[in-house]
Amino acid sequence: MQTWGSEGDIRPFLALGGALGKAGHDVELVITELDERDYLHFGALLGIRIRMVASPVLASTAERERAGEALLAIGSVFRQGRYIARRLFEPSVPVMFAAAEELAASCDLLVRHFFHYPAAVAAAKAGIPDVSVSFSPDAIPSATQPPADLPDLGRVANRLLWRLANFALDRTFLPPVNALRRRHGLPALRHATDAWYSPTRNLLAMSPALRPPADDWDERHRVCGFLNLPDAADADPLPGWLPDFLDEGAAPVFVGFGSLTPKEGAHRRDTLEIIEGAVRIAGCRAIVQDLGEPGTRHGDILHVGRLPHAGVFKRCAAVVHHAGAGTTQTALASGVPSVAIPHLADQFYWSRQLYRLGVAGKPLTRSRLTSRTLAARIASVLSSPALHDRARALGTEMSREDGCARAVSFIAQVART
Repeated sequence: MQTWGSEGDIRPFLALGGALGKAGHDVELVITELDERDYLHFGALLGIRIRMVASPVLASTAERERAGEALLAIGSVFRQGRYIARRLFEPSVPVMFAAAEELAASCDLLVRHFFHYPAAVAAAKAGIPDVSVSFSPDAIPSATQPPADLPDLGRVANRLLWRLANFALDRTFLPPVNALRRRHGLPALRHATDAWYSPTRNLLAMSPALRPPADDWDERHRVCGFLNLPDAADADPLPGWLPDFLDEGAAPVFVGFGSLTPKEGAHRRDTLEIIEGAVRIAGCRAIVQDLGEPGTRHGDILHVGRLPHAGVFKRCAAVVHHAGAGTTQTALASGVPSVAIPHLADQFYWSRQLYRLGVAGKPLTRSRLTSRTLAARIASVLSSPALHDRARALGTEMSREDGCARAVSFIAQVART
């Protein structure tokens, strides 16, 4: 197995790797981490081998802040993807490909992050099958939805929009893929999506309660469900002072915007000021992640660092978040409504899905975020029985799913062929 990215790209692979190991497979997982987190200790917890290469991609806090600020300044999902590919992915390709070749030489099947074309090239060169894992359907062409950044004009128009989008995607993302393929004697691909999604099987790590399969996807795309770590394998325990805060008053609102958003300097100060003002206006309590010293309190606000979301969200009245795939599904599985504030990439897609499902209000973009707009969204969610009822119903539905078991079954089907 091989993955790359932030925590939201890595935790599903940890979960799936553990499930594959439990099913009797011999598993090695190679990780390239954008941030500075070390995942090696998960190996003993999950019974798999883990290596980290070219990590962290962003070696200093200053680099991470510059990347986060640059992404926020880009107004287009397409251009954000181009920045991520060129600035955060391509520089690590030589090291990631070398690791992929080592994996492919010693394994029967390679499971990879959908964007990890070096792993796909290594598998093809070695003559073994690969299975891609993706976290959002927004880049899979379908008449049921338009490409990112474009309006939904209906099935006929959406097909035309995808033709235009594929032209732009191919010109932007395909050249480095085909350059690597040619260097290793493989034929060029026609489309970027052919590089992203395995021709054999692409697993969508999302709950069917959140997004069922489109009726025009080809058969390689399979919705397996949320790939979530079991509680026993989550190496981030709740800090001892958190239960006291949870027990002493009304259920708080959780606020966190993911690992790629800036957490220093002016952006941090502005964001924290907005949140503090919104909490005062809304008259609620709040847990705020990664914007203050963990364990400190300012009135009704408790600051926390890294912690397992599943263990906290169930004790909250609502979750204010960036609508990343993992946070979105953890909030839903916890039966808690959301206030979605997308910042980049597929977060805009998932925030729209939350609104469509009736578990969140309309998405609030970062550019429109003020204390008053945030307070209004929080108050609207807290006072809506319908949002809470719908969130609990979806949480119950998701509790009956086992995404890892389905993914293991799909992978075993490929291995047997």
